[in-house]
Amino acid sequence: MKMNRIIKGLILTIVSLCIPSLAFAASASISASKTSAYVGESVTITVSYHACTWNLAVSGSINDKVVGADLNGNVSGSQSFTLAPGAPGTYTINLSGDVSDYDTDETSYPSGTVTVVFTTRPVDPTPMTPTTPTTPRNNNNNSNNNNNNGNNTQPEKEKSTNNNIKEIVVEGLDLIKVDDINYKLKVANSVTQINIKATAEDSLATVSGAGSKVLLVGDNKFEVVVTAENGAKKSYYITITRKDVVNYLVDLKDVLKEEDNLDIVLNKDDVISSEDLELIKKSKKIVNFMFLDDNKEVKYLYIIDGSKIEDTNELKTNIMISSDRKDYKDMFNYSEGLYFKTDNEGVFPENTLLKLYVGDRYKDDSGVEIYYYDTNSKKSSIYKKVVIVQDGYIIFNISKGSNFYIKEKAISNVKALEAPEEIIKKNSMNIFLIVAVIEFVIILCLVFLLVRKNKKAIAELPKITVGTIDTSDTVHTDDIIVADSLNNKQ
Repeated sequence: MKMNRIIKGLILTIVSLCIPSLAFAASASISASKTSAYVGESVTITVSYHACTWNLAVSGSINDKVVGADLNGNVSGSQSFTLAPGAPGTYTINLSGDVSDYDTDETSYPSGTVTVVFTTRPVDPTPMTPTTPTTPRNNNNNSNNNNNNGNNTQPEKEKSTNNNIKEIVVEGLDLIKVDDINYKLKVANSVTQINIKATAEDSLATVSGAGSKVLLVGDNKFEVVVTAENGAKKSYYITITRKDVVNYLVDLKDVLKEEDNLDIVLNKDDVISSEDLELIKKSKKIVNFMFLDDNKEVKYLYIIDGSKIEDTNELKTNIMISSDRKDYKDMFNYSEGLYFKTDNEGVFPENTLLKLYVGDRYKDDSGVEIYYYDTNSKKSSIYKKVVIVQDGYIIFNISKGSNFYIKEKAISNVKALEAPEEIIKKNSMNIFLIVAVIEFVIILCLVFLLVRKNKKAIAELPKITVGTIDTSDTVHTDDIIVADSLNNKQ
């Protein structure tokens, strides 16, 4: 009995240890705080992610990016946007992009849609004041009573003419009041969308023109109208100036004080000094260092997050890109692809992202592999297994400089691109089946050992012949019950 208990305990322990604990794969989702609201209210749209790198975009009624990376492993995070349109209607926000898993190095392509319906707030009807009928006492008083009833009629209440604004703000930014009806604000080039919130002084007045607004480079003028209860309108004007890209020669220290996030245009051979990286580190702000081609389009871009910088060694920013240079082809055995070399041969600031234009060679939604050439060992090795081309660009974490080679990866090999959910399910099922088979084999072995042990114990029991037993002989403890039973029968 004791042996059975021990074996059962071993079986339970092995089964509990073998049950797979499936890790959460990289993922992202979009949600709304509510799916219906009145015009004048706001709805929060939240993008959540769990990954080591994420390159996500929201489009539709809101257009923005959710981009980031963490070299230490998968992290969970979210970013929120405010939707507050100034007119009734159905507003749709879509989620797209890709996220990478730290443990498996696989890339998933989440998608999702949320829809919010905005309607005009209904106006409560003015309640009628009931009148008490007068019962005439006699015919002589009828005319008097009628005259009195006419005199007691309540005059109609005058509607409010108050069309003043109580509060007008741009969410997350400091709006400057110029005068009673004019406001102004300057924002960085990286700010592409803002949200205006306005409240009327009179609760019976209505406000229109607030909500989410897209910003173009230069002056953007918006009109917010307050309509009084009696229909009188009053306009308030907001001028928001979105700055053009900032040249690197501008004093970075002063610019960091003014802007939340910076877009800085690089000149060829520009070097980001240690002092500048220290300023970015102290500011804990995100700075985009970009190099433009002749058409003023971004050729490549470094995304440096000041909150994650540790190493502040100077950074050479120039990148050479080619598809036919012989010296590059020698490094990668004359493979066909796209080559690029960073002038910076040392390490990059922690969690630096490189956004590189490859749209002239690779199509959107195609997969590429990135290889790294080690100048010491004179060997190349894979640097990133799968990176997806989106809007002509690839974006990935770059930790050190060298020669790199980009090679197209067949879509059929990009498992997550076909059906991320199915791949996850299949992998989970395969793990479960393997563990189940292992458990079954272990249980069979334990059962076999248990049966063998019991057979051996039975074989070792002493053979007793039914007959007269000499109780004076020494009897083993294990035979007492058998011997007593036979004596009682006799």
